[in-house]
Amino acid sequence: MRSHLSILVAACVAAALAMACSSESGTETASSPVTACAPYVSAIDLQAPKVSFSSDVLPLLRASCGLSSSCHGGSRAPILAARTDAKAAHENLVGKPSKALPEMAFVTASNLDESFVMHKIDGDQCMYNAKCAGGTCGESMPQGGTLLPVEKRDIIRRWIAQGAKSD
Repeated sequence: MRSHLSILVAACVAAALAMACSSESGTETASSPVTACAPYVSAIDLQAPKVSFSSDVLPLLRASCGLSSSCHGGSRAPILAARTDAKAAHENLVGKPSKALPEMAFVTASNLDESFVMHKIDGDQCMYNAKCAGGTCGESMPQGGTLLPVEKRDIIRRWIAQGAKSD
């Protein structure tokens, strides 16, 4: 009886820890939660189909990224402040160090592992908390604990893998 109680208590503690950590990284789907601080692994073809920044990525960012003052439209993180100017938006993303993790650019062309935006979008930015300002890399994007659908994240993933071109 005592061992059954120990197993039950251990299971409850594990479940509580999993729930506490899940808000940090969001959920993949209702049936497959993202494990806290585990890297997201994609098995898609990164070279096809071809992705355009102007036609594919920027409209997705405009629709999905908060353009209010609490997100990227205000002075806090004006990455997309020039939301009507594709060139300026591209320049604000590619090669620019993130404020939370200055050693990593928002987007590093052809390198998903070194693109902070991809980690934030995939909800695995917590792997870098020790290196981030204040010991945390913040919430996943978009904020609120629910990740973008994989198909939308894969558009951004392909664009970065294909060289993060401004086209």
